[in-house]
Amino acid sequence: MVEFLTRRHLSHRNHLQQQPHFSIYFAQNLSIPLQPHTPKPHFCTTTKHLPFSNPLLPTIQSSHVPSRNNRISPVILSNHTEPKSLRTTATTRTTTTFSPATTQILGFASRPTPRPTEAFERSCAARCLRLRSSGGGTQGMAATVDYLKLKYGVEKQIEMQEHEVSISKMVQCQTRKTKKSSEVLFDDDLSPGINVSRDQVKITKTAITVVAGWMLFACMLTILIWGLPNFECGLSFSPFAISVKKLKYVNPHSEGDLLKAKEYQDWVRNWQYGNNISFRKECGEECIDDNASKEENPFLPLEEPKKVEGSFCVDIPLEMRFDCHPDGSPSETSCVKRGCCWHELQEVPERKVPFPAPRLHRPTQGKALEDLPLNIPYCFYPRDYVGYSVINFTSEEHGYTGFLERSVASVFPKDSPLLQMDVYFETDTRLRVRITDPFQLRWETPVPIVPQVNKSASNPSYSFHVRNEDGAFTVVRKSSGVPIFDTRGAAPLTFADQFIQLSSMLPSNYIYGLGEHLEGLLLDTYWKRHVLWNLDQIPEPGKNMYGSHPFYLSLEPDGNTHGIFLLNSNAMDVVLQPTPALTFRVIGGLIDLYIFLGPTPNEVISQYTEVIGRPFLPPYWSLGYHQCRYGYETLNRTKDVWQRTRKAGIPFDVQWNDIDYMKHNNDFTYDQNNYNGLPDFVEELHREGMHYVPIIDPGISAAELPHSYPPWDEGVHLRVFVRNSSNMPFVGKVGFFFCDLLLLFFLICLIAFFLMDNCHAALSGFYFKMPLIKIPRIFIAPASYDTIIFSFFMTIASVIAIAINPFTTGHVSGRHNRLLEMWRAAVCRGGAPKCSEAVIPLDVLNQVFFLVFYTRHQGVNINMNCNFNPSSPSQSPYFYPHTVLLARSRAYLSGGSWVWLVDLAQMNTCDHEAKKNPFVMAEDQMCCESYDDCALQDMNEPSNFLSGSTNGCEENNLEHPPFLPAVHGGILYYHTICMSGRHFVGRHYNVHNLYGITETISTNMALQIVRGKRPFVISRSTFPGQGHYGGHWTGDVWSDWFNLWQSIAGILNFNMYGIPMVGADICGFNGNTTASLCLRWMQLGAFYPFSRNHNTDDAIDQDPVAMGPEVVTASRNALTQRYMLLPYLYSLFFNAHLTGEPVARPLFFQFYKELETYSIDTQFMWGPALMIVPVLNEHEETVKAYIPNGRWYDWYKGNVVEGGGTYMTLDAPLDKIPLLVRGGYILPIQMPANTTTESRKMKRGLLVAPNEKGRASGEFYWDDGDSLDTVKHKEYTYIQFISGPGILNVNVNRTTAGYTEPISLGYMYILGLSDNVSEVTVDGAKASFEYDPENQFLTLDGFSQSLLKSFIVRWK
Repeated sequence: MVEFLTRRHLSHRNHLQQQPHFSIYFAQNLSIPLQPHTPKPHFCTTTKHLPFSNPLLPTIQSSHVPSRNNRISPVILSNHTEPKSLRTTATTRTTTTFSPATTQILGFASRPTPRPTEAFERSCAARCLRLRSSGGGTQGMAATVDYLKLKYGVEKQIEMQEHEVSISKMVQCQTRKTKKSSEVLFDDDLSPGINVSRDQVKITKTAITVVAGWMLFACMLTILIWGLPNFECGLSFSPFAISVKKLKYVNPHSEGDLLKAKEYQDWVRNWQYGNNISFRKECGEECIDDNASKEENPFLPLEEPKKVEGSFCVDIPLEMRFDCHPDGSPSETSCVKRGCCWHELQEVPERKVPFPAPRLHRPTQGKALEDLPLNIPYCFYPRDYVGYSVINFTSEEHGYTGFLERSVASVFPKDSPLLQMDVYFETDTRLRVRITDPFQLRWETPVPIVPQVNKSASNPSYSFHVRNEDGAFTVVRKSSGVPIFDTRGAAPLTFADQFIQLSSMLPSNYIYGLGEHLEGLLLDTYWKRHVLWNLDQIPEPGKNMYGSHPFYLSLEPDGNTHGIFLLNSNAMDVVLQPTPALTFRVIGGLIDLYIFLGPTPNEVISQYTEVIGRPFLPPYWSLGYHQCRYGYETLNRTKDVWQRTRKAGIPFDVQWNDIDYMKHNNDFTYDQNNYNGLPDFVEELHREGMHYVPIIDPGISAAELPHSYPPWDEGVHLRVFVRNSSNMPFVGKVGFFFCDLLLLFFLICLIAFFLMDNCHAALSGFYFKMPLIKIPRIFIAPASYDTIIFSFFMTIASVIAIAINPFTTGHVSGRHNRLLEMWRAAVCRGGAPKCSEAVIPLDVLNQVFFLVFYTRHQGVNINMNCNFNPSSPSQSPYFYPHTVLLARSRAYLSGGSWVWLVDLAQMNTCDHEAKKNPFVMAEDQMCCESYDDCALQDMNEPSNFLSGSTNGCEENNLEHPPFLPAVHGGILYYHTICMSGRHFVGRHYNVHNLYGITETISTNMALQIVRGKRPFVISRSTFPGQGHYGGHWTGDVWSDWFNLWQSIAGILNFNMYGIPMVGADICGFNGNTTASLCLRWMQLGAFYPFSRNHNTDDAIDQDPVAMGPEVVTASRNALTQRYMLLPYLYSLFFNAHLTGEPVARPLFFQFYKELETYSIDTQFMWGPALMIVPVLNEHEETVKAYIPNGRWYDWYKGNVVEGGGTYMTLDAPLDKIPLLVRGGYILPIQMPANTTTESRKMKRGLLVAPNEKGRASGEFYWDDGDSLDTVKHKEYTYIQFISGPGILNVNVNRTTAGYTEPISLGYMYILGLSDNVSEVTVDGAKASFEYDPENQFLTLDGFSQSLLKSFIVRWK
C-alpha cells in the first residue's frame, strides 16, 4: 500500500507541497496492509463499533478548500479529536498517526497541520457518511444525516469519488464552488431550463434510483436462484458454491465403470453389420447410478523422501535434467523436500543446434512456436534417485512378467507400492509393455479395440532388457543395436492414483506426431510440451486442440524408423527435451505401451493401424469437392451459390448448409420461411447426381414449451442424457444466441449502474448488498434520467428474457435399451401400430443419440414399414431431407443436452427394410441424403460454452487432480463437461478424450443399420482408432497464410495417426480471406483427401465465384486435376484400408534415407507416386521445391525432371499448382467431369511413368463406390499393372463375386520415351497413337479395352 501511495502521490508532490496538509479518517474495517517490515498504518481516528451502534463520523483538518477542478488525494493521517457532538456512549475509539518514517517515504516532511476550513470538513464528513452508511446500516445513516443538517447545513454541492486499492479503499474528497440557483437545482447533465425545486429533484432522483436498484436486485436474484441452476444463459459459476480446501475424494477407477467399459469393448469388438448383437439384455439403475467401487484397496504407507546429498546434484548437464516438480508452484523448499535438486537459471541458454524445419510464416493469432515458453526445470532428479526396483522377473509364454517395488513416496497421493509389468512379444515387429497395480483396479481405455495376443513371436526383431536396481527397461533393435525405448538415465517411473510418469531417451531429434497441435510436422525437442486433452479451441500454437493422439514416430541415426503408442485416454502432458528425451505425464489409467519396429515409416504406420484399426474405405462420391458456409441464411442464397459454382464449370459434388437453416436453431427442424422448399431442392440435387449435407447440432434444446419438442422430452423421459454428480441430467451450453445478447445487455446495464457515481446529494446513492455474492459497497447514483430509463428497461428486458427462455443444454449419454426405444418411437411416430420388434445394436458411448431419429418430416420417405405417412412438406415441424442427419454442434442454440457414452442394448424398431433408409445420429454431425450417407461431427470434444455446468462442478479430486497438465483454460472442465459427469461406461474424467471416437463408432454402426450402405463420418474430435470408423477436419482455422502452410502438416500428421480422410477448411474458417490467399488455398485444398470450402457467418462469401475470376480459373483447373486423378486416389484409400499406409505422405516416408526430407512440410505426396508442390507465399508465381533422387515427370507437360536430391525452382502461375509424377509408377486416371456421378461414366486411362530402367508398376481398385464391405466380400475389381521397355502387362484379379459392371480402358500416356514409336497394339489389335518428340511421351487413344480381363499393350 505504501508503494502504491508513494507512486500515486509523488506525481502530485509539487502540487501538494504548495498546499497545507490535511488529515482524513479511515474506517477501521478498511485497514491497509503495508509492505513487509513496515509498521501497520494507524488512523487518525477510528471507531470500534459495539453491536447495533451508530458509527461516529471523524473530522478532518485542513486549511485549504480545493476547487472542483483540483482533486487532492489524502495521504497523511494525524491525531485529531472528533467533535463532541458526534460522540455516543455506544462506541469506543482510538486515535493514532502515521510514523515519521512512513511520512518520509511518502515524500512529506513533518509539519504542523492547520485547522481545516469548515467547507472541507463538511466535505470529508459527507464522505465518511457514505463509508459509515455502507457498514452501519440505516440507523447509522440517519444519525449522520441528522448531524450534517444540524451542524453544517447543506449549502454546497459535494462530489466524492471512491478508489479501491487492493482489498481496501481510499477516499478522495472534492468540493465544488457555490453554484447559482439553477446549478443548485440541477446537475450539469440536466437541462438548466427546467424550473423545478431542488427538493423535488432530489426526491424524484432518489425514488427512481431506488426503484432501478430494486429492479436490478430482483433481476440478479432471479438469475441466481432460478436462472443459474436451470438455464444455459446463466454464468459459468455457481454463487452457491463454497470453496472447500479439502477436496472430496472420488475413486477414478470404479469397479462398476471398469465392468461396463469391458462390456462395451466386447460389444464393439464383436459387432458386425447384419448381426443383431445385444449389448446387454437388462440394464437396471446400476447402468447410471452404480459408478462407485464397493470397496477400495488400501494404499500402503511409504517412507518420506530424504534430502539429497549435494554431490548427486552437481555436474548434471542442463539437457539431462528431468523435472521433479511438474505440479504446483515449485520452490527450493518444496523441491528439496522431495529429495530432488534445485538450480535456477540466470538466463535462458541458447540452443546448440538450430531447429531444422524453417518457419515459413508467423501466426496472425496466438504465439509463434519460437515464442512459446520453455519447460526447463529448476527442480530435477539427482543421479541416485530410485523410483521402483525389480523384485522378480520371469519368462512367460507371452514374453515376461515382473514385479516392481517402491519404498520411498513420490509425494503424489496414493502411490502404488507394487507394480506388475507384463511384456508381450506380440509379433516380430510389435512389442507391448503393460504396467499396472496388481492390487488396485485401474481405468482401462475400452477403445480402440486392440488385438489380444498371448503367445510370443518366434523371431522378434527386438530385444528387451530390464535393470534390477531401478526398474529401468530398454527395447533394442537387434539389427543395429540402437535403443529405441530406453528409460535408463531418464526420469524415474512414478505410478500413483492420479499421476503416472514414464520417460525415455530418444535415438535422435527427429520425432513426429503427438497431436493434435499446430506446431508443424517435425517436432521441436527444445523443451517443448504437448498437452493431450480434447478442447474446442481455435487452432493456435502451444494449445491443446480437438484431438489427442499419444503416438509418435521417430527416425533413428541410420534411417530406420520406429513408433511408440501409449494407449491411455486420460489427460496428459508430453514433454520433449534436447537430451533428446521424452516424458509422458498422465493423470490416470495405466501404462499400456506399444512399440513398433518398422523399419520404414510406412511399415510403422501399417503396424500401428493393425493395433488401432485399419482406415475405413470412403464412398466414392465423398472424394468430390464440397461447398459450405455458415450464414447462407436463406435457401435462395444457398441456391445462388450452388448454381453459380456449377455455371462456372467447377467440379462440384456436395452442397452443404450450416445450422442457419434450422428453425430457432433447434435440431431436427428447418426454417419454413427462409428455407421454404428445402426438400424440393434436395431432390433437385439428387437428380443432378449431387449430394446434400445439412449440419445439425447435437445439443438438444430445453428452451421449448413442455411436450412441444420431442428430442428433449423423450431424452428426459428415457434418461439418455449425461448425468451430473447428483445423478441429474447434466446441463451445459453449446450455443450463443438471443438469450446471450439479452444477458450481455443486462451486464452493460449493470456496469452502467456501477460506474455512475456523482455527488448529486448525500441521499442520491442507493446502497444494496448483492445476495450470496460478495460485492461490498456498491453505490448506484445515476448521472441522468436517460441512463436510469435505459437501465430500467434493460433490466426488465433481462428479466423477461430469463422468464421466457430456459437456457439449458443437456448432453445425451443415454442407455441403450431406452435410447433405442426412443428411436423406435421417433421413427414410427405418426401412427405405426404394427412395428415389428427386433434387437438392433445401436449406438455406443455418447453423443449418438436419438438425433437421427426424428424423421417425422418434410418429404422424407423413411419407409420403415411402419404404415407411416410423412406429413405435408409445408406443415411438418421436423426435417431430415432425405438425409442421414448427423449432428455437428457448432450450433448457436439457446439450450439443450449432450448424449452420453451410451451402451448398446435393445431397441424396438421396424423390420429389416429399415436398413435401406436414412436416419440421423450422433452428436454433432453433418450429414447426407438418404441415399448418400454422411455425417460430420463437430463440437464433440465435447464442447461446452460454460466451464462445467450451470451449477458449477463438485469440489473433488476429479475436478482438481493433484497434477494438472498444462491445459488451456487452467482447469480440466474448461469449456467442457464436469469431470464427475457420469456416462454409461464411467466418469467423464476418464472418457473425455473418447467422446468423439465413440460418437463416430455409434454413428458409423447406425448408418450401416439404417441405410445398408457405406457410412461417411467426419469428426472434429479424435482419438486413436478414429480412422477405422470415420475421418476428420482440422477445425476452425484462421484465414491466413500461416494456416494455409500449417494445413499441410495437419493433413500429414493425421495420416500418420491412421486417419487418411482428412482436410482443412479451404480458404480458412475464421476471419476474412483474400482473393490471393483463397486462390492458392483452393489449389492446395484440391489435393486434401477431404476437400471442402467452409467459413463462418461473420466473414465474407468465399466460394470461388465470390472471390473473382482468377480464383474461379485456378479452382476449376486444380479440381479438374483432382477429378482426373480420382481413380488413383480411390486406389490409395483401398491400399490404406488393407495395409494402413497413409494416403497423403510426408516426403521422408518415401525417401527416408535422404536427410533433407526429414523437415520438409511445404510439399507432400499422394501415395508413393504424385508430389504436390503448392505456393505458400503471396505474390509469388514460382516455388522452390526439393526434388528427391530418381526420375520425375511434369504432370502437365510430361517432360522429364531429373531429381538428384536438390532444390529446383518450378513455375507456378496463378492458374496452376505444380505437380510431379515419380518415375517407376503407373497411375490410373479418368476423363474428368463436373460430378463424381458423371465422371464414373467417363473413360478410364493410365499414366505410365517409367524409372531410369524403363520399369513401372501400379494398381487400380474399382467397385460400385457405395456398398458395404465390398473388400470383405470381394465385390470389387483389382488390377495390377507392370510395365517394362516396350510392354505393359495388365493383370486382372477378380473373383466370381467381384464387381462385374462394365469398366474399360480408353486412353494411355506413356512418358519417358526417348525414341520415336512406329507401332502400338492393345491386346493384339493395332491402336492409334501420337508421339511428342519434344516432351518424349506417347499418347494412345481411340480404343476401348475391357478391364475385366488381363491383356498386354506393346509399342515399338
